[in-house]
Amino acid sequence: MKHFVLLCFLLPFIGKISAEKFIAGGQDAQPGQFPWIGAIEYVDYEQVCAGSVISDHWFLTAAHCVYSLQLDSIRVRVGTRYRENGGQIHRMLRIILHPDFSQDYVYDMDVAVCEIEGIMGGPNVRPIPLTTTEPLAASRVFVSGWGATYIDGSPSEVLQFTQIPIISRDVCNSTYMGRVSETMICAGESGRDICVLDNGGPLTDSRNMLVGIVSWGMGCGAPIYPGVYTNIAHPDIRSFIREHTNI
Repeated sequence: MKHFVLLCFLLPFIGKISAEKFIAGGQDAQPGQFPWIGAIEYVDYEQVCAGSVISDHWFLTAAHCVYSLQLDSIRVRVGTRYRENGGQIHRMLRIILHPDFSQDYVYDMDVAVCEIEGIMGGPNVRPIPLTTTEPLAASRVFVSGWGATYIDGSPSEVLQFTQIPIISRDVCNSTYMGRVSETMICAGESGRDICVLDNGGPLTDSRNMLVGIVSWGMGCGAPIYPGVYTNIAHPDIRSFIREHTNI
């Protein structure tokens, strides 16, 4: 999902994590269709972000989703396609942010790994493998999350997904004034996109491999503003994940 940024400075909008704006142009996911997706919730069941199961004990999300959260106030829900309902609940034991994570202008190195108590497994839960190659421009990828079908709608109770094209970094940078680094990839098209609250969620390819993490952007499905995602294949991102999880 992507976030709002201010037009003047391309600064991520501070309220994006709590705002209720979600997937546009999506459709209901079937049971078990995206078995790696999970939700980060406050203990009172309010969802704040999404993420991906990458092993029995490790959950991957965006650094901006968890950098200010306390371990005893949050948990992870996996194994359900319903928002804040069903599946398994797990406590977080550790949150490790990329040491170079930055909130200046746009999120850079926007990745965190979270060690989870217990085993994330069983029905409708499966870790997703991580890509080693960046997806090509124009290739089709999938985004998923719990959200509405228009910008000011209410959250969807059922997991949504949509398919969108990868946008070349050059084209993306022409929109975002050169703020898209090699550690980021862009994807989206008019009317099909993700928005706030799907932050940290998965961008996956046709091989069911994780290629990106929802990071930032402008609006939801705006014609010239694709979503920006953490680039899983970039060596600095991939080595960070491997160093702390051995994955």
